[in-house]
Amino acid sequence: MDKYQYKKIIEINENDIMKGGILFAKYQKKLEELKCDAPLWKDHLPPLKLKTFDSEIQLVGNKTSIIPKRGIAIPIPIERDFTLPEKSPFIEFELERGDGTQEDQFFAYIKDDNFPLEEDIDCKLKLTYTYGDSSPYKLVFIPSKPQQEKKYGVFTVEWTKKSHIDLSSFPIPNYPPIYQWKDFFNYPDSNKEKDSNIIEWLEAEFLKIQNVVDYGWNMYKVYNKGSKKFININQEFIFNNSPEDEAIIFDKENRIQSGDLIKCFIIENTKRISRHHSKFIAQNFYKIDSEEESYKCFLKRSLRFPIFILWNNTFSIDNEDVSLEFKEKCLTAIENAENIISDDSMPNFMKDEMRMFLSALHKDTPQSNIQFLNSCIDDDKLFIEYYRRIAFAVSDCSENWQEELLEKVLVKLEEVTFENKQIVEYTMRILTISVWRYEKFINKFHLEEIDLLLKNISISWNEFINNQSRNKKDLGQQRLSASLFIELLIALLRLRTKKEFQNIFSPYSNQIKKLYSQLNKIKEKEITLNTRIKFKNDKNEEIDILDYTMEYLLGVVKDTSIKISSVSE
Repeated sequence: MDKYQYKKIIEINENDIMKGGILFAKYQKKLEELKCDAPLWKDHLPPLKLKTFDSEIQLVGNKTSIIPKRGIAIPIPIERDFTLPEKSPFIEFELERGDGTQEDQFFAYIKDDNFPLEEDIDCKLKLTYTYGDSSPYKLVFIPSKPQQEKKYGVFTVEWTKKSHIDLSSFPIPNYPPIYQWKDFFNYPDSNKEKDSNIIEWLEAEFLKIQNVVDYGWNMYKVYNKGSKKFININQEFIFNNSPEDEAIIFDKENRIQSGDLIKCFIIENTKRISRHHSKFIAQNFYKIDSEEESYKCFLKRSLRFPIFILWNNTFSIDNEDVSLEFKEKCLTAIENAENIISDDSMPNFMKDEMRMFLSALHKDTPQSNIQFLNSCIDDDKLFIEYYRRIAFAVSDCSENWQEELLEKVLVKLEEVTFENKQIVEYTMRILTISVWRYEKFINKFHLEEIDLLLKNISISWNEFINNQSRNKKDLGQQRLSASLFIELLIALLRLRTKKEFQNIFSPYSNQIKKLYSQLNKIKEKEITLNTRIKFKNDKNEEIDILDYTMEYLLGVVKDTSIKISSVSE
């Protein structure tokens, strides 16, 4: 009002409404007689903003006032530009009024005959306020480039109380392909140039387990033949051994010498070319005076991959298409694994590997392993140590013992506190593994459990973002949990197809907004996270799991050719 001359300011308190009205009418009439357009008051407009996942557009600031003129559109300047993205069927913003505490939701909606757009369109925003109008605000998006404005015109915003987003039609992450028995004879292995025969591979591994039982864990004396090292499988120390009775030692690090006493497993050399080559190979060898428990089982690298691949989803040796020969070989391997576990002379690393083998068999696992898994649930230390065994064993919950095991796991699912932090974290790790081992596993969750999972993911990510450990081992565990919980969230998003979960997974839900914001912070910090998920797309480009997850949270997927091809273990 500085441009207008005035003699005094009249202040009216709330008890002088009648007086104020009389004074207003008096001075309004006088101004009209003088043909002066000086305003008697201004309208203060409450704050108004459009909100997207990663930004806000302030339409009306905290100190915005206008001179009310009935029927005249008053422009309100907006500094922000906005890009209308290509391919979107429509554009929708959440509208925040005042301090944002209003209960009713409002939305800004743009729908045009030109949608979905052929290209991105950079726009300037034009907002007007018309005093006395039933819908006082008018907002249009005007293309910045003249040729685009000529082609598309302007885009007018519609204010609405109802979201136009149909969550049931939202894109959801796919579940990896499910293979049948016949597929495992030519399984596509991304780590190899040609397909793998998983069945033959496993039969060879079963033979190794048989060798462990047959030859045991025994002590031998090392001898040299030229530059190579050997042992006699009959535990004799002679220099004219036949290749039929000796095992070669592949000691690249030169850890042992001729005359040393070692313990090791004896495995048949399946790659033996001629009778002049050793019939056996020494595995997991170590000198008697060293620590055996620090050794990783030699079966870990060769046995786990085919086991995890075959016993995935609902596979069982009782399936109709599984050959009787393979079933019998598997049953023998199961019996051998149980014997190894119960043998006091066997090292713990071999027993643990056999427990992993049996647990991965899920519904085919023997009763002895079911008892072991239940003991792990009841002991926090074992629960943390063997959480992966529990996760693999749960599988499709088609057996009563699996259902009971899952119920015991879910009991441990609470909101994270300082006291229960580790147990809850490992509970969620179990669920993360399980949701990618059986397509319908996510249907086991109720709404309350989903709510708790999303809260705990957010708590975990918040700590990861703000309190990264300086200890290398602890930081590794933090990164592992952060990655696993991204995988868990991706799997849970498939529940968007179910009506009872659509609100909690809506882009406008507070939890989804928060998770999106946290993923964006992880991305901004350029933190490298490894994932078990393998992607593929038409362009054979590398896929960033953060971008992938954030797009699915929004429901706007730029490259629909991206598919999850597998989840490695």
